[in-house]
Amino acid sequence: MNDRAHINDIQLNAFRNNSMPHEEKITFLEHIGSCSFCSDRFATFMSEDLVAAPRDLKQNVLKAVRHEQIIKFKVKEASRRMQLFLYGLKVGTAATLALILLFFTVSLSDMADPDNSLQANMTQKASEEIKAPITSVIRDGMDAFCNNIMNLSNSIIK
Repeated sequence: MNDRAHINDIQLNAFRNNSMPHEEKITFLEHIGSCSFCSDRFATFMSEDLVAAPRDLKQNVLKAVRHEQIIKFKVKEASRRMQLFLYGLKVGTAATLALILLFFTVSLSDMADPDNSLQANMTQKASEEIKAPITSVIRDGMDAFCNNIMNLSNSIIK
């Protein structure tokens, strides 16, 4: 095909059927891009192959997109709920283990000091609480608790 000649029906059919050689196809497309007569003719020829879109295509596409967005929202909400559940489970487990550890350390400290009974310990602590300011009582209790935890962890590690 030379640049002065317009495309013919044989070339259009060869392009439609994809039977045109690669080099000829490049020349064919370059000619259509530069010649307005051939580009109009090509557009008319190719429009015969087009199928009319259904009337409700736009509504169907929008409905499908909305449906997809609703599904994504539901998945995201379920994921948030699952994360909240797992977080609650972790916090509950940690609190339960802390309470078990607290009771375990209290029972270990009672076993370590068999001379004093539990009631004597409580009476002594109550009398100390009356005499000492509340901040020192809390600090002493926390120190004792931390020491018990450290002793427990050291005995477990050994």
